[in-house]
Amino acid sequence: MHTTVIDWLNETADEVVRLEPRDRYDKHIMGVGYRFGVGPVLCYSYRGIIESHMEDGLTHEEADEYFQVNTLGGWFGEGTPIFLDTLEQSLCPS
Repeated sequence: MHTTVIDWLNETADEVVRLEPRDRYDKHIMGVGYRFGVGPVLCYSYRGIIESHMEDGLTHEEADEYFQVNTLGGWFGEGTPIFLDTLEQSLCPS
């Protein structure tokens, strides 16, 4: 049994795509996602990735555009990661 996603990554034979640089993006890994007919993929925090780009001085809009074009818009094979946006609780119906 693996105790962390990183432990699982180090031992898996699946073709999992990991965002680079790892020291920047690994902290935004939320877990492992699954799709029918495709092996497991990493699930990253959308908000964490955006915040990471904003630390470089980008506005939220610029960081989101950069993410949309350079990360979300890319296909890197079946191991391409997915991104989860945890909506604010106030946006969810009661």
